[in-house]
Amino acid sequence: ALTLSQADQLKKLCARTADSREAYNQLCQGPGQQGSAQEVKYDLPDGQTISVSSEGYQVAEALMRPEIMQQWPGCRGHAGLQTVGPGLAQAVADCIANTCALDLLNRRSGHSKNILVCGGGALIPGLADRVLSEVKELIHADQTASLCPVPEYLEPEHTIEHMAWAGGAVLGRVLATAGAWITKSEYDEVGPSVVHRKCS
Repeated sequence: ALTLSQADQLKKLCARTADSREAYNQLCQGPGQQGSAQEVKYDLPDGQTISVSSEGYQVAEALMRPEIMQQWPGCRGHAGLQTVGPGLAQAVADCIANTCALDLLNRRSGHSKNILVCGGGALIPGLADRVLSEVKELIHADQTASLCPVPEYLEPEHTIEHMAWAGGAVLGRVLATAGAWITKSEYDEVGPSVVHRKCS
C-alpha cells in the first residue's frame, strides 16, 4: 500500500494542468504526435513501474470541464455522470454574477479580485492559473479577476490543503469582532430574523 507521502509524491509527479482546453486536446492526441503529453514513469513501492502521459492531465481537466468524464472509457453510461455541474471557472463566474443585488458592482468586483483555489485539488500544478485564466474570459469586461494570495500569517507548509478550514477560522474571528456572531441563545430567542438584524 502507498504511504501518504508516497501518494503525495505520485500526485505531484503525475497530476498536471493543461494551459487551456486546446492545449489539453493537443496533449491527448496520442503518443508520438507533436505536442502530445510526455510520458512520466514512476516506481511504486511494490516494484511495479507505471507510466503516465495524458492521464496526468485528466484530473485537472475534469475539475475544469466535468462533462469530459463522459467520454472516458469505463465512465460512459455511468449513472452518476448523466448530469454534471459546471467546472471550477464557470462555478466561480456564476458566483460572481449571482451576488446580492445590493451594491452589485462593488461586490462583484470584490469577489472577482479575491479568488482562492484551495483543497487537495489546488495542489495540482497550474490549476489556479487555469481557473483564473478562464474566469477572466467569463466575467464582465469591466471587472478584473485575480487570485487571493495566501495570508502572510499562515504557515506556508500545507496551507493550500487546509485553506478552507483556515478561512472558516478567520471568518469566525472577524464575525466575532464585528458583532455579527450569532449565538445559539440569540437564535433561539429571536429566531431566523436575527440573521438579518445582525448581518445586514
